[in-house]
This record gives sequence, C-alpha cells and structure tokens, in this order.
Amino acid sequence: MEKLSGGRASIHVHLLGPPRWLGLDGGERRLSAKDAALVAVLALDGPQHRDHLAALLWPNVSLSTARSSLRQRAFRLKRAAGGEFVVADEFIRLAPEVLVDVHVTLSSDSGLLTSLTSDLLSGLESTAPDLRSEWLLTRRERFATERRDAVTHRANRCEREGNVAQAITWMKLLIDADPLSECAWRRLMQLHSARGDRTAALATYDRLERLIRDELGTHPDEETMELMRSIDAMGRTDAVNGLLSRSSSIPERLKHPPRLVGRQDVLADVRNAWACDRLAWIEGPIGSGRTRLLEALSTTTGVLRWQLLMRDGSRPSATVARFVKQLLHWPASTADGSSPDSVETAIRRDAPAVLMEALTAAMAAGLTTVLIDDLQHADPDSLDGLARALPPMLQRGLRLAVTVPSTTEDTRLAVIRNSLASRHDVVHVNLPMLNAAQMAELLDAIDGNGESSRLLAADLMAHTGGNPWFALETLKAMHLQRWSEAGFSGLSPRLVAVVPAVVLDACRLALEALTPLQMAIARLVSTLEEGFNLERAAELLGCAPMDLIDAWVVLERRGICRGDRCSSYLMQQAIRSLMPEMLANQLEGMTRQVRTRSMNGRPGS
Repeated sequence: MEKLSGGRASIHVHLLGPPRWLGLDGGERRLSAKDAALVAVLALDGPQHRDHLAALLWPNVSLSTARSSLRQRAFRLKRAAGGEFVVADEFIRLAPEVLVDVHVTLSSDSGLLTSLTSDLLSGLESTAPDLRSEWLLTRRERFATERRDAVTHRANRCEREGNVAQAITWMKLLIDADPLSECAWRRLMQLHSARGDRTAALATYDRLERLIRDELGTHPDEETMELMRSIDAMGRTDAVNGLLSRSSSIPERLKHPPRLVGRQDVLADVRNAWACDRLAWIEGPIGSGRTRLLEALSTTTGVLRWQLLMRDGSRPSATVARFVKQLLHWPASTADGSSPDSVETAIRRDAPAVLMEALTAAMAAGLTTVLIDDLQHADPDSLDGLARALPPMLQRGLRLAVTVPSTTEDTRLAVIRNSLASRHDVVHVNLPMLNAAQMAELLDAIDGNGESSRLLAADLMAHTGGNPWFALETLKAMHLQRWSEAGFSGLSPRLVAVVPAVVLDACRLALEALTPLQMAIARLVSTLEEGFNLERAAELLGCAPMDLIDAWVVLERRGICRGDRCSSYLMQQAIRSLMPEMLANQLEGMTRQVRTRSMNGRPGS
C-alpha cells in the first residue's frame, strides 16, 4: 500500500476505463455512477462550491434536496473507504490522500500507454444520465488533446535523440487511439520522411485518405494534401519539415470558425418544423455546411446525432444496426443487456420493430431529438425500415432532422420525402450559399478586421460562389502560402492563383455524376464565361432550347451553374480541368463565332 509523505495511506482512483478505486485495504471496487460523477468533477475541475456541484449532479431536484444528496454521497464514500474521500464544507474537494490516475498518467511512458487504450470515464454517459452530456464530452475532448500533446512531445523527444523509429511507434499508437486526428497522421508522414522512407510516408497518406473517404465521405485537409504533394515532388526532408512548420501554424479559428454565419433563418426553419411536429428535411450542395448545421442543433441535452457512413450502403441493414447500437448506449436502453450480435440477429428478423423498441426506451430516458446526417449513405434495407419508422417517431413527439446533398438523384430518398409530404409530416429546408454580407461576417469572425473582410468578401464570393467550405479551404491555401500573415488586406488580386486541390477534387466528383448533356452544357458555360443563354447553347449543341431546360435545372440545383455562368471560379476551373486542351480550344472558337453572329444580328447557319 502506497504511503503519502505524511505517513498516511493513499486511496487510488482510476478514471481511465470503468471508474473504480483501490481502498486503504488494497481491494479494488467499482465506483457507482453517481460516485464516479462526483469524483470526476472534483478530479478534473478542482474544488467546487457545494451549491454548484449539487446542481450539476442533481439538476432535476430542488437545491436543498441536491445538497442533502451531496452530503449523503460524501458520507457513504467515507464509510466505504475507511477514511476521508472528499472534504465537504462550503467548497468540496478531494481529500489529500486520494490519488487520481489522470493527474499522473501522462507524465510517464507506462501511464501514457495506458491512456491510449482506455477511455476517460468509460460508460459514464449511459450510467449517469444526470451528469450533463456536454460536460462529459468537453472533458473527454480536453483529455484527448492533452494526451495527443503528450504523445507528440514524446515523439519529438525521441526524434531529437536520434530514435526516429521509437517516435514513429508513438505516433502509430496515437493514431490507433484517435484515428481521425489528421495532425497525428501528418506527423507520422514527416517522421517517415525524416527517416528517408518516402514510400512509407506516401503510403501513410494513402491509408489516411481511404479512412477519411470511408468514414466521413470527404478528403483530407488541404494542409495534409499539400504535405503529401511536397513529399511526392521533392522527397527532401528539409522541404517537408519547412512545409509542416507552415501548415501547423494554421489558426484554430480558420479550421473551425468561432460562430455559425448566415444560418439563423435556416435554424429558425428547422425549429419551426419541430414546433409543428414535422421532420426537417435539409438539403444543400457540397460545402454548404449540412454537418455544421447539425452541430449547432446538438448543443442541448437529449440530442443524438447519427452520422451515416459511405460504407453502410453496401451492407444489408448496416445503417439501422449502427443506429440501434448507439441507442443501446442511451440510458435505460442497456437494460436488456443485448450484445451487438443479438442486435444484428433481431434486426435481420424485423428491423423497424427493433428500431422502434430501442427508440421508445431511449425516449423514456430523455431522448428528445435525432439528427440524421447524410441519409443518402443508408443501405436499402435500412431505408425501408426508416420509411416505416419515421411517421410513428413523429407521432410520439420525437424531433427529427435529416440532411442529404442536393446533388443526389436517389429515387429511394424521393419516395421517403414524398411519402412524408403526403402526410404533411415534412418541411423542406434548403441551405443557400452565403451572400456578400454573410461572407464578410465569416471573414470578420476569422480575421477580426472588418475593413479588410469587406474588401475581400466580394472577390471571395466570385471565387467560391458563397460556398462556405470553398471559402475556408481557399483561406487555408492562402495561409499555407504565407499570404495572410498580415490579415486579408491586399489579397484579392492574387485569389485567381488559389485553387485548393481538395475543392477541385470535390467539384470533379460532382461533375462525374452528370449526364453527357448536362456535362456538355457545363463545358459551354465554363467557356462562354458571360452572356450564356439557352439559345446560344442550343445553337452550339444543335438542338432546341426546350431540350436543355431539364438539364439546366439539374445544374443549378447541384450548385454547378448559377444564372448565366458557373457558380464559382473554382467550379469553372474544375470543369475546364476535365476538358482536353484541344476540346477547350475548339469550344472557344465555336463560342466566338456564335458571339460574333449574335452581335451582328445574323442567325446561325
């Protein structure tokens, strides 16, 4: 038994993994949910005023009742431990003899290794529903950041000491614990390159790219792609180190703007739909911020966000199986002790019934809202089950919102939406592009210089078409090229040179889904640049203007064209990048002839 400096025996509390403690007698005991919540708050946040602590742990009772419960908890812990566990007066704190693993685990290699394989307060969200979910999420994110910094520090130290292999091992362990941390992947790429293993560095990028595509349906950050291109093109460690130093300096406010801009009306539309017991069906083109909108709607308690994955679509019932498993972690949904295997077996028998049973239990425990992101990734069986489950979910008062890209032509989704519309159970919410004033507001939130934000906003609007993701990726690329060290002023003339690869790839993916006629019109628009109309397009394509209307509607709905031109400079560049140079030259010649005939008032031949 470990002794403190004053000769007193210590009580060891473990908050990594299932909360537990080692008493003065050396025996290990599990902390009950409420005791774990009490100790966790004091260990992670320090001494607390008794009223604040009581209200945090017992939010649904009167303050006097909460105080009484707090006193009883402190007494029970003391009796169970055979010594002081918490010191309870006006400010509540842990007793000096209580040692908590999170206070020391990151300072030793063995403790750090333990932290990489154990979750902070594992299972507490399902067993201590009174502890506010945002508190638990924030503390886990903070500990994950501290752990990431500690591992990176170990790796840096190993590299300085010439032990690059051990540094690589540390970063691989961090990636195993936090697989979507791009900064960890970038550090691993740099270490491979520093070791002279360019092939391993590029293979690391390939694994990251597949992971992000499969899990999130998107691409690595621009800074990660820029690092990969630098390694691929130069293959020199000094160049990679210089680039990493630049990319790591991108400020957090540019990666995650501090406030949601231009979406107040959309948020109001969603909440109005809920007030009328209707589902909010949210559509928007790529980069319009569908996921960011759901994040803003997730700030209250009782909300479950359900992120669908691209890989779900290829496996029968995979989507609804993952959703039910999420619900099983909701308080009271774990009472039947179902294992993942038994869940999947039940789902194969009757997916809608299993889903409704899990939802009913979760709603009884406090679930009020379900936000479904990227419904287009659902497999057919799960979509069928959802189509039958959504109306009764609404009837029971559950608030629902789903997001789908406006580029999708999935008839299954249209059937679900139209079925809900026939019952007056759905409100269609569109995510528009930002206007010039909102773009200036976004820039000001990032840069804090209202004057330079207004100066750049108009040019950035033409460059990105008001697409918030396009704008952020453009600003990141500018930052990587050291254009924004002094703020945004003076940058507009050079915007034409900024074409982020991640945006170009996303635009190309949208273009690849077009029909031949739609793509032909897009090529014409990108070549004409201005003065485009259906009559000119019909003349060039040898058809009647009416034959082009449906294709043009699709191009506008998918955010490829707007008005008489491409939706943005970036989209225009993506279209042109898919045209062979010879074809581009021929189109330019043809459009010049049409323009000349139009100016001379002569009809086409």
